Amino acid sequence: MSAYSDLVAATTGIASHWRFGEGVGTTAAAAVGATTGTYTGSGVTYGQAGLLAGDPTATCVLLDDGIPGSISFGDVYDFTNTANFSSELWIKLDGAETDSYIWSKGEIAGGGWMVTYGDPVLVVRRADAGSVDDGAFIASGLNANVHHIVSPYDGAELLLY
Repeated sequence: MSAYSDLVAATTGIASHWRFGEGVGTTAAAAVGATTGTYTGSGVTYGQAGLLAGDPTATCVLLDDGIPGSISFGDVYDFTNTANFSSELWIKLDGAETDSYIWSKGEIAGGGWMVTYGDPVLVVRRADAGSVDDGAFIASGLNANVHHIVSPYDGAELLLY
């Protein structure tokens, strides 16, 4: 792992951390935690250059939503009612995305949380029992760049960095 991954793995209270650096197979192994994911679809390309500067040996997977490719984790991490949580992602968009789910748990109807992208808007939402409680967005500047996206929820307010 990299210095960055080591730092993330040492975070107190972390539930899961995935590198998504597999070279083959269908399992997205957890670097921290017991929840593994499953790569699905023909739009999964392994062994791509990693997104973190200073981590030249790291690889990542490319998920093409047009083919499609995705990672599923099953029914975990509800964060119901006003439970605190944080989601952190490193992403690089290719500019062709329209209405893409980047990271989600459930749907807004019935409760859940999600990070979605539809050029040029990145949206983070959290909902409880069908009503959107909080939302935040970045409207432009995301195409073809590497972005570190952090979305903490403290039980009252959802933020996006």
